Amino acid sequence: MTAQYDFTLGKSESFDRPLTWYGGDGNVIDLTGMTAVMTIKDDESDAVVVLTSEAGITLGGEAGTIELSITPVQSAELDFITGRYDLMIYKASSNYAKRLIDGTVTLARGSTS
Repeated sequence: MTAQYDFTLGKSESFDRPLTWYGGDGNVIDLTGMTAVMTIKDDESDAVVVLTSEAGITLGGEAGTIELSITPVQSAELDFITGRYDLMIYKASSNYAKRLIDGTVTLARGSTS
């Protein structure tokens, strides 16, 4: 089952969010050999920001950790009030794909944004 997680992202700000994936038995899921893709978009367009395990997502192998990082340049490109995102996990060797989390992204605009 996909977990729902909503968050707020500051326009033109860094965003770093650590996550840990736990299985139904309460043990962490080993992410060794897996890749990840996170897509953020508004409700009416194609992807605005795409993070991958090559750029913006760090997978922690046996520890089951996932670190999401969005740069100020990437968040400056966003131009919506509320958008959507999902985080997909893939394991190519077994043709495995799972939508781990999804939800809404609220863009917070400061007085200088």
